[in-house]
Amino acid sequence: MQLGTRWRFGDTPPNRLGEHVVHAVSEAERMIATEAASAGHAASASYWTLTWLEGRAVCEHDDGTQVREQPSGQAVVLLGSESSAVGSSPAVGHLMIDDDDDDWLNG
Repeated sequence: MQLGTRWRFGDTPPNRLGEHVVHAVSEAERMIATEAASAGHAASASYWTLTWLEGRAVCEHDDGTQVREQPSGQAVVLLGSESSAVGSSPAVGHLMIDDDDDDWLNG
């Protein structure tokens, strides 16, 4: 894993991110802002952290939401135990994921 950078919620993501990742971050921000507003919080005071895992972008918001670049170049938004595949259209599918990706350690 390689550390990238941090940027404030709502600011322009780093320019080295691909188009699909930038779009997914935008979609995630829309969802985070809606949730924060309904809870009476200000999402604008939060940050994203960019890291690189196996050469692919992983953007994590302070609330735990993640945007992960897939080998295909598509981006996946991870919100709790559900993810949405985001490509050239806002939501092209839903995938159920196991939010405990260390199950193999319990073997």
